[in-house]
Amino acid sequence: MRPKKRSALIKPSLLLEATSHTAMGVAVGLAFAFLVTHIAAFGIATLINYSPTPDVIMLNVRGHMRDNLWYRSDPDGVSNHVD
Repeated sequence: MRPKKRSALIKPSLLLEATSHTAMGVAVGLAFAFLVTHIAAFGIATLINYSPTPDVIMLNVRGHMRDNLWYRSDPDGVSNHVD
């Protein structure tokens, strides 16, 4: 009779899944931010253009949308991302 093998603490398939979820979250966040800031019907670009520093605000909006979806894409609900 064969002895039972211990399961690995971190399985490669789980690590790959967590990495792919994070990458998908970043991609979806950036795509959503791009669409929202470039489609005039949403009115976000108009509000950004009225601000004193539109370039900085645009980068902040995209960054916050990306990070929000990045955090939500983490399968454990815990993110290791630190600003």
